[in-house]
Amino acid sequence: MVYEWAELGTLKNVYKNYKIDWEAKISIARDICRGLAFLQSVRIFHHDIRCESVLINENIQPKLTNFKFAREFDAYPIPIDNINALIHWLAPEKLGHIIADWDKKPKKMEEARYTIQCEIFSFGMLLWELAFQKIPYEGMSMLDIQKHVLKGKRETLNFGLSPHPIQREFGEIIKLAWQQDPSLRPGIQLLFNKLQESYEKNVLSNKGSPLMRPLKEKENTINSTTGDEELVGSFLSDSEDQNELTPPIVIPLIPVREGLQAHLEDNYKKAWECFETNANVGDIIAMYWQGYYYLEGKYIDKNKQKAMESFRKAADAGNTYAQLRYAFCLIDKENKNIDINKFMKYLQLAADNNNATALYNLGDVYFSGKLGIKKDKEKGIYYLRQAALQKQAKAKEILETVVPLIPVKEGLRAHKEKDYKKAWECFEANANVGDILAIYWQGYYYLEGKHVEKNKQKAMELFRKAADAGNADAQLRYAFCLIDKENKSIDS
Repeated sequence: MVYEWAELGTLKNVYKNYKIDWEAKISIARDICRGLAFLQSVRIFHHDIRCESVLINENIQPKLTNFKFAREFDAYPIPIDNINALIHWLAPEKLGHIIADWDKKPKKMEEARYTIQCEIFSFGMLLWELAFQKIPYEGMSMLDIQKHVLKGKRETLNFGLSPHPIQREFGEIIKLAWQQDPSLRPGIQLLFNKLQESYEKNVLSNKGSPLMRPLKEKENTINSTTGDEELVGSFLSDSEDQNELTPPIVIPLIPVREGLQAHLEDNYKKAWECFETNANVGDIIAMYWQGYYYLEGKYIDKNKQKAMESFRKAADAGNTYAQLRYAFCLIDKENKNIDINKFMKYLQLAADNNNATALYNLGDVYFSGKLGIKKDKEKGIYYLRQAALQKQAKAKEILETVVPLIPVKEGLRAHKEKDYKKAWECFEANANVGDILAIYWQGYYYLEGKHVEKNKQKAMELFRKAADAGNADAQLRYAFCLIDKENKSIDS
């Protein structure tokens, strides 16, 4: 592959040797985003998004490079031998599949589908790298990075007490891109719109500013505010040279939330147009709703095949609702034509994402041995209990037929009478079908070691569940469980 000549080398080399002003950073970020949007439009993954994969010419224009791992969306993945070089920018869904001997080096990466949303996450990390001019998680071990990111933690976004307007906007865009849930990350076009808006507001509105700023060597600064006598290269004038570099007109997308509002107001035409345009640039939520409109025939003709394709794309990118919809689209009305392996795969994905309907259906399939699946009551009860904890009514009904429940009030009476065995059995059974009060008391028994061995971790998990469901006693217990006996380790 032949590349244009880039006088300044990689963007990493530039930020290591020069202080880059924020006006230049927003311009560089916008143009990188434009390049990624183009790649997505021709269905190509770059697969190595970081500042070292960007070349910079004398006009501070970025050019994407390092296409070693690039491939078409549907192509077979290229094996990555040295994952160490990329781990700082990897999305959590990819980090979770790294198999490593952490005393030595990561060995390989298990099969984990790479999606547009992985590229969005890596772009967010590139923006952080550009913003702070250093490699993300510098000084952290590979294991520490993996644990840190998988827990939902990220690099710090500390721009000081009085951040530059571009810094605030940069930070907002970075936060959007590195969402833990892939389906919540925006499409590349939305990110471009935000970067373009910031560029127009903070750079183009500054009269006399050139579109791109050359390098200022005397102070090792790339900026957009110095006089032309100190600049290497040339400014862009008001002549045809500037017209050649004027960015193309970009029609801003209607945010997906406006499409959802239009849907609630039964304005299906406006909603469809919003979902379609956002889906076409990779927005996962928009893809799901595009599929829903095809499935239900809202504003457009029903088309189950197109619906399934949209659901599949959104499902593979991690959208739980799409995973569930796609699973059931694989079954026709008579339940005769079914790809059972695919159905179970996507139903399991939705259940793993804690979708109550998926948990119930998966539990029902195993519990009853439906659809040719071997009956496994133990596994079925496990998933039904998980669904019941989310107040899934049908799951509760099935569980109540398996083991008739002793009312919680009888368990409380047994507790007062110090019949801890009876009380525990009552609390445990009711907690398993989602009773919040029983969950609190089950946690209390684990905390105090009544009839069961003390287990603070189990107690905390139960208190947290009951607390999140609104139980005041559990909220207080959980708060104090976060403090150890010496009151030294506190999660504030």
